Amino acid sequence: MEFANQAFLKFLGTSAERTPRDVRIADMVAESGCAWACTYPTAQRPQQIEDGDVLYIARIAAPDGILIFGYATGWRHCGDEGVATKEEIAVRPWKSR
Repeated sequence: MEFANQAFLKFLGTSAERTPRDVRIADMVAESGCAWACTYPTAQRPQQIEDGDVLYIARIAAPDGILIFGYATGWRHCGDEGVATKEEIAVRPWKSR
């Protein structure tokens, strides 16, 4: 028997980086680069995500709550594949984390 893919809620940013409720979705996408890749901390590479899983993309809202603003199809993380390059870090310095 084959099972359906898993679904995950992928938060962007940290709990201290709350997003105002009136922020434009286009601005969140541009700032994060999540239109083509979702990031994970260096010490916490994703182990659960498999090819075809669904990731719902979210930010923690200010003052409280969650903003779910998109979704993506995931694929399994392999070694250093997808690690931010120096060029990507120059555009979005927070990717060094």
